[in-house]
Amino acid sequence: MGEHKITKPKNVCVFLNRDGVLNKPVIRDGRPYPPARVEKFELYDDVLSGCKRLKEADFLLVVVSNQPDVARGTQSRATVETINKRLADAISVLDHFVSTPVKNTATVAIAENQNRECYFMLPDS
Repeated sequence: MGEHKITKPKNVCVFLNRDGVLNKPVIRDGRPYPPARVEKFELYDDVLSGCKRLKEADFLLVVVSNQPDVARGTQSRATVETINKRLADAISVLDHFVSTPVKNTATVAIAENQNRECYFMLPDS
């Protein structure tokens, strides 16, 4: 992640994409995919230290993850939640998880049931 000083205004969060940013994607036919099983879940080496640095700078850390395989029926929601639990156990400074079977939108509940519609750009699958 390099050595950079982190400064921010109050009440700011960082959205971290799960697959390909926090954990290594599974490569099939030259394309990246989320792990289909918990056994295939593997963090990048510097993720824990990077997340700790962001938390030390008082950022709220929100993990986002699109899971279109759930919508297609090729992945179970239970497996996605199990992988999220494994990630939360490995990186205890993470604050929230948001995953959606829809490609580019998610409803995010950050605090006190304040739901916000969030749009994030992701590469085409």
